[in-house]
Amino acid sequence: MSQQLEVDSGSNDQQRKMKSHESFGSIFDTEKNRIYLTAKFEKYKDRISLDTLRPLPAFVGINNVGGAFCLAPDAFSPPSKKMDKNTAEKFKQRVSLNMAFFLTNYAVIAVGTFIVIVLLHPKMIIYSAIVYAMWKAHNVMVRDNIPMVIGGKDIGQYLTVEIRTKILYLLTLWVVIMYCLKPFLSAFIISALIITSHAILRDPKQVESNRTKSIHSTYKDSDSDDENNSSGSEVMVERMDTV
Repeated sequence: MSQQLEVDSGSNDQQRKMKSHESFGSIFDTEKNRIYLTAKFEKYKDRISLDTLRPLPAFVGINNVGGAFCLAPDAFSPPSKKMDKNTAEKFKQRVSLNMAFFLTNYAVIAVGTFIVIVLLHPKMIIYSAIVYAMWKAHNVMVRDNIPMVIGGKDIGQYLTVEIRTKILYLLTLWVVIMYCLKPFLSAFIISALIITSHAILRDPKQVESNRTKSIHSTYKDSDSDDENNSSGSEVMVERMDTV
């Protein structure tokens, strides 16, 4: 009886370990993460295009008043002026609306920020290029089975493919931590602050009112052009009749 209990407890412990390993492995399942990231990228890639790039006046909230460009007083405002139970929902709704409408603009800001930060760190570019060249040479040597001969001696028997790969991994990790981590974190934080601040404070009502005004002005211009064309044609008809 005691042996059976020990077997049962041992099997239960083994099942728990297997479940914990499965849950731990599911977190770091690279294939699932790759599929998830690819799906997200494809989803947003279709929405990011030049057609959805909003003009700068609409993005910043600039109005044309009497031929002078000025910032609209209601362009930026908090989603809620007082804290209540609906404040969080108002913030969420404001951010979701602006993210959907200005998504391409936010992507341009993020990419531009990363480019500027990268250009301000030439050491990161140099070391990243060196590591990339070393990985490229390593892959070519492994693929074509090129021996490592230095001074007439084949050092490939000492530096095997496995050892070289581990060295390159360590070197890559060192470059990422020492030269790439800080610039990328800076670029991420700066772009996130700009995008989040704009998404929270940009008032969608002002954007919609400006769009409505521009549509009405376009219709008025087209109507005035039609009236001018019709009046001109009437004058031409009258002149032809008199002739």
